[in-house]
Amino acid sequence: MVKVAIKDVELRNIVAFKGHEEEPLFQGDIYYHNSKVGWFSEDAWGGDSHIRIKEPYYEIIEKLSKEYLQKRYKEEFLQGLSTLFTDIVALNEAYRFFKQQVKKGMQIVAVVTTEAGGWLSERLVAFRNEKCLQEYLKNEDMVLVSKYTSLKDFNVR
Repeated sequence: MVKVAIKDVELRNIVAFKGHEEEPLFQGDIYYHNSKVGWFSEDAWGGDSHIRIKEPYYEIIEKLSKEYLQKRYKEEFLQGLSTLFTDIVALNEAYRFFKQQVKKGMQIVAVVTTEAGGWLSERLVAFRNEKCLQEYLKNEDMVLVSKYTSLKDFNVR
């Protein structure tokens, strides 16, 4: 079975729900080393995410989160546990998309971003090979955020 995780932290039983403005939000159970240690939910009114983690796991996951986030993001406001769990939700979405696209003969799934009207837009795109990906990035003025070529890529260390 494939483990979709960042630093051995997983979200399982992920449920999508809608916020007060119909925006898609997520919640799920937090697992660490295959043990349920807590719960995560985005806030329906746009506030801080709700995170409940049992002791002593809170300190462990917070430390792992800092290690991961400091390498991934320069911005200070992206250094909290909410960002870790949002990234795990996105990783799960990329994993599901990857499995669908492999069945269609694609070999690469990429997360790409571009600026449109002052807003950053991020999306998942599938490619048959590396050459197609590179052509897309040139022609579309896109920036590659992440690239997945195998199921192992969904267990981020």
